[in-house]
Amino acid sequence: MVVGNSPNESQFEISLCGIIEQDAEWILARQIGAGGSDRGKRVIDICALSPGKEFIDRARISAATIPPPLLNSPVGVATAIPESDVLGGLNEWQTDCIETGLQIGFLTREFHSGQPYIRQAVSYPDCWFSKLIGIENKPDLSTPGDLTAQLEFDVSISLFDHIILATETYVTEAHLNRIPQTVGVWRFDPESNERTVVREPMMLDSGQAGIEITQRLNDRADIYPITADEKRRARRDIAERTYGKGWRTYDPPACQSASVTAGGQIFCDHFESLIDPSQRCGPDCPGYAEDDPPVMNPDDLRDARTPWIKNPPGVERRQSGLSEFFWVSPAQILLHMSDKIRHLSSSVGGAGWVPWGCSRLEIEDVNLRDDGTLCVSNYFN
Repeated sequence: MVVGNSPNESQFEISLCGIIEQDAEWILARQIGAGGSDRGKRVIDICALSPGKEFIDRARISAATIPPPLLNSPVGVATAIPESDVLGGLNEWQTDCIETGLQIGFLTREFHSGQPYIRQAVSYPDCWFSKLIGIENKPDLSTPGDLTAQLEFDVSISLFDHIILATETYVTEAHLNRIPQTVGVWRFDPESNERTVVREPMMLDSGQAGIEITQRLNDRADIYPITADEKRRARRDIAERTYGKGWRTYDPPACQSASVTAGGQIFCDHFESLIDPSQRCGPDCPGYAEDDPPVMNPDDLRDARTPWIKNPPGVERRQSGLSEFFWVSPAQILLHMSDKIRHLSSSVGGAGWVPWGCSRLEIEDVNLRDDGTLCVSNYFN
């Protein structure tokens, strides 16, 4: 359990997220991988995403993260490719990735000669976020740890448009001199929720090539050049994970002392402070008293307080009413509707009841009738 005035980074982070969400039209997530390659491991404490001109086109696809490997795959809207070619194989993680893409409506599966093919169901927008802001939390600057190296990494690779250091410590000129000049500095008091801008961040060159610092050994550093295209993909991946993850990644504890604030944070009556329930919250805590956990709806809060959309209409599955169907035979479908059909059940020979005027179909539950016609009870359009 964490006392509110202790310099605990998780509690500080949760408090800061609540204030940022209140003050800015940003989408936030905590603990997001922010390296440009597998060589340099970096996790940013808070990532903030500022919506761009095509934001609504991304939001309507899914509330969840579109798996980044799918965005880097050869699958597209125009042409379906064999399922095994989407990610170069069909091992467990590749299959899970494809299935996630299908479930959230980003991909669609169709069959050719009985073999599964994958097509991108919707176009992915290029300009759906305008800025990425990385925020590194260090409540107590008297124990900075690897802070300088972390900030130098962020500035050198420039995956974010702005980098900001947030601290509870009174910031002196000596502190500022040890922090890269392009890094902004906030002083934040989690007790009063007062946030003071000590120094504004400078704009980093996120559109050009960068240098990833992969390892430091005394006075030597190993570096890896990152091309502009690699940075573009890395920024898109960071944005996707930020959009899908959010910052309320904890569950309310089953304790009488716990309650949920209006902003979706957990308040502990025993310690009289906000807490991170993932940090030592349980039977070993002196204030623990078992009870039903308080109710919290993080998705509802995120939907109400940020541009993120919980239930985008563009990915809802719908079942058609009977008025939308007409009877056709398999021969009629093949002759007159070949340009309308994308996927039919192979178990009945590849045809079905088809809603008139649909340009893209994914059909399920096809049944062969005694008179030779087919009945489709569900479709996705």
